[in-house]
Amino acid sequence: MRYNNQEDFIDIGKVSTVINEKIEQGQSVGIYSQGEINLNLKNIEHVIDIYCEGKDHYNDIKIKGISDIYTDKPDFLIVLSKECDQEVINKTSFIYEWGGKHILLNSGIEYLSRKVTSKVVSTKKDIVLLKGDKKFYENRISQIKVDKYWDYLGKKVKTFFNGIMFSIYKCEEDSDKLYFYLEETDYKHMIYTKEHDFRNYEHTCTVASIALIKTKDGYSVLGKMSGNTAFANKYKCIGGALDFSDLDLNLVNIPLLQ
Repeated sequence: MRYNNQEDFIDIGKVSTVINEKIEQGQSVGIYSQGEINLNLKNIEHVIDIYCEGKDHYNDIKIKGISDIYTDKPDFLIVLSKECDQEVINKTSFIYEWGGKHILLNSGIEYLSRKVTSKVVSTKKDIVLLKGDKKFYENRISQIKVDKYWDYLGKKVKTFFNGIMFSIYKCEEDSDKLYFYLEETDYKHMIYTKEHDFRNYEHTCTVASIALIKTKDGYSVLGKMSGNTAFANKYKCIGGALDFSDLDLNLVNIPLLQ
């Protein structure tokens, strides 16, 4: 089925709402159109980048090419396409390199990001956690975005405590030990990267100690997160993040209960 106008299948009000929300959170947003642009983009409050192949201008709006997406590195790329969504997604999937996401607005609001498979690895080696001298947040280039998103959470959602956390930046191993080197970061950085799918050098890999409790009759005991936490109402293993009280000089030393 062909559509004569993008407004036949995309609600401009929905587009505007998504853009306003993301920009309020400190994110950058771009729009990519496959082919002709005939959506009334003048109704959008914020100035954003528009990308389209084969066009330079549309109604006095400067149009950029697909190669400019590499330079601009938008956090979110709204796809204006009805028939070729997957084609456009494949063509612009390089945005996942910097943690970008696609937004599809055809029937609802759908976010697409890099598919990452997690797995549990069992080891018989001793695990050694060592705190290095690095401080992640001293070199972070996205500090403005992190701070703006944190302020947004405080105003619109809830207020969290921004405590120190530790993130793994290097791993080594020998014949009988695994060594994980930690650097200081903070809670607001962890929340930002979890929400925005960074998979690069700015992504946190924070460390927590947990315990999987099993009952005699074979049940596992999980805890339900409180409604005022970042992971509200989710079930998790009981535990918590590391802090300075877990350090013995630069070595993480957590007593194990027997």
